[in-house]
Amino acid sequence: MKKNISTGDVLIKVLTPIVAVGVALILGMILIALLGKDVGAAMGDFFSGALGSTVRIGDTFSKVAPLTFTALAFAIASRCGLVNIGAEGQFYLGGIAAGVVAIYAPGLGIPAVGGLVVLVLAIIAGFAAGGLWGLIAGWLKVSFGANEVITTVMLNYVALYLNRYLIGYDGPLYDGSGQPQSAAFQVTFPKGFLIKGSDLTFALVLAILGLVFYYVFFFQMKKGYEMRVVGLNPTAAEYSGIKVKNNALLSMFMAGGFGGLAGTSEILSSQSRILQDFSSNYGFDGIAVALLGQLHPVGMGLSAALFAVLKSGGLAMGNKGTVSPYIVSVIQAFVIILVVASVFVQNEYAKKKLIKQAKAKKAAETAEKGV
Repeated sequence: MKKNISTGDVLIKVLTPIVAVGVALILGMILIALLGKDVGAAMGDFFSGALGSTVRIGDTFSKVAPLTFTALAFAIASRCGLVNIGAEGQFYLGGIAAGVVAIYAPGLGIPAVGGLVVLVLAIIAGFAAGGLWGLIAGWLKVSFGANEVITTVMLNYVALYLNRYLIGYDGPLYDGSGQPQSAAFQVTFPKGFLIKGSDLTFALVLAILGLVFYYVFFFQMKKGYEMRVVGLNPTAAEYSGIKVKNNALLSMFMAGGFGGLAGTSEILSSQSRILQDFSSNYGFDGIAVALLGQLHPVGMGLSAALFAVLKSGGLAMGNKGTVSPYIVSVIQAFVIILVVASVFVQNEYAKKKLIKQAKAKKAAETAEKGV
């Protein structure tokens, strides 16, 4: 039976995140004022740095791809009832794997291994490496009942320090330059995609395709439906013949794979080599993006664009010395807190609606009996 969605349902879903973002920005401006800074100048630098010209818009939107992929890493696991806090580690593993391909694949001497082929191989390697990193947490969950929140967080640290070792002074990927870094990539995503002179690359298209895949898989395909059933009620899913453990493993592999694509898109777009701490907290920002987008593909895409603006604007404020760029991190924290609060608002609205419907049904039944 088709579920009827009222105008109120749509409004509450759409307006609550918008209000949350608006209130977060107002709180951020109040904080800037309390610090004794010029709010007008700070916000002017913020919006100018993020959206002040066509090139800056392109630079800002270059951050949408990794934010979208890490949001998908959280959302895919969430649909199956799992909490993936490991997108940061998956980001590193994907970036490392893609970087290794970009460094060494062109030197294999195989005529067919041209630039486009190297990029395809790097994308596959990044997805596979991130997927396997996510699969570790999934395996520990289904085999030993290990809490995936704890295991994914701990795997983040393993990935971070693994990267530091690999490009460190005694590491196998160290380039001997005196700085902890790998050799330069032979192939990267060309910059200036759609907007000449900007850092925007084809990775944005890959991110959009990722959102399309997410929608088709979870809302049009049987396997995605099974995962959603597992996420809603694993006991009922098992009784109905759905393999809960297999779906949990697949979801963590897919989630980790998209986390790996985030690292791939970032390292092959904005960087020319594997560097120390190259993530810039994209893995954790992706959680906020997914929550703000309410795990909906369109919502996550818009949320990723918003957080890209926050990142670029905050960097611009910091570079100009108007206020600390960490103020933007505080604004992001306000967004997360208010989005979580908005969930309670939506739940309260849904509860009152159900009570109202139940009362109306009971009144109608009483009226029928009276007749």
